[in-house]
Amino acid sequence: NPLKIVQSWRDTSSGWPDYHYSTIEIEFLPHGKKGTLLKFAQNGVPEKFIDSIEQGWKDFYWDKMKEYFD
Repeated sequence: NPLKIVQSWRDTSSGWPDYHYSTIEIEFLPHGKKGTLLKFAQNGVPEKFIDSIEQGWKDFYWDKMKEYFD
C-alpha cells in the first residue's frame, strides 16, 4: 500500500498573505523490487510566488535528498 502525507504549508519568509496556506501531498509508491517512487504536489501557492517556491523545493529539498541518497 502506498503511504501518503498531506500537510498544510506556508512560506513565512517571502511575504505570503497572512493566514494563507498551500497544501502539499507526498506519496510514496513501491517501485521495482526494492525501490520507492516519491510523488509530490503542491496546490494553493499564490501565483506570484510559484517560481520561487519551485526553485526553493529544488535547492533546499530535492537536490539535498539526491546528494544524500546517491
